[in-house]
Amino acid sequence: MPGAGKGEASKIARDLGVSVVNMGDVIRKEAKRVGVDMAEAGNLATELRVREGADVVARRSIPTIEELDTTLVLVDGIRSIDEVEAFKEAFGDNFTLVAIEASFKERLDRIKARKRADDPVDESGFLSRDERELGWGIGRAVKDADITIENNRSIKEFHERVKNLMDSFCSTERGTKLKLTVSALVYPTETKELVRGAIETLFPGLHFEETMEKRGLCRIAGHGDESNLMVFHRRLREERILTAVRAVFEKVHDDDFLEFMLNKQAATVGVISFPADTVREPLGTIKVMIEADELESVIDWLAPLTTDRRPAFEIEF
Repeated sequence: MPGAGKGEASKIARDLGVSVVNMGDVIRKEAKRVGVDMAEAGNLATELRVREGADVVARRSIPTIEELDTTLVLVDGIRSIDEVEAFKEAFGDNFTLVAIEASFKERLDRIKARKRADDPVDESGFLSRDERELGWGIGRAVKDADITIENNRSIKEFHERVKNLMDSFCSTERGTKLKLTVSALVYPTETKELVRGAIETLFPGLHFEETMEKRGLCRIAGHGDESNLMVFHRRLREERILTAVRAVFEKVHDDDFLEFMLNKQAATVGVISFPADTVREPLGTIKVMIEADELESVIDWLAPLTTDRRPAFEIEF
């Protein structure tokens, strides 16, 4: 939705060297061609969709994407499920849909602060813009997203999540060193958003899926690689728990996989806590599984030996 952080995510991607195609440029180009002021760009976009189809902006963007000499492109500005389908038809399994979500208040404050020509100036105008874009079908696109990034917290945390996401795509291109799976059950007293948020606080940028368990509970599972462990890696050092964590890892790891549990409630506030009794955890646990050929190296990377609770050495993985 407007003000959620799409433009900021695009800026982060550009800074990382990722090519960006802004779908809004299609409307701006059309506005310039027909001599319409950018303040009326929203109405022009609606007219264009009525005249040429709901996926017109996507169709006009595809040639620009195909002309780029790169393997990774971020497309900024999908507004409808019709546009999603157009990209899926053009790029198949190489297309991943990412939603960025933020509260109405956060979005309104950002819109007021950026003062762009085509932005509404008050709450009433902002509501009208939301209604217009929801009419285009953006709500369905957000619901069907492969990956969702929540952007209600600090700009630093948002930057970190986007960078981790870009890293995960880049690592897919160059080959990954490990497979990460993080999962948790959603209990009746919880929401999917709460559980997913707890996971993403420590392991941002995962690709999520949902399955139903035998007891009728939903299980949320996120999949990724070493790039999705960077926040966890940093938090282990910030909390100064490396010695205890290494002891846990050495007890539970097998030859080619490491599996451990985390306290779900602690994870919601970014704290790493290993439950003493998983059976009695009131909200259950988060299950983390790391699969790798060189598991000892993974353990040395995540939780090296320590001196005075500080790493005695650090290795790259």
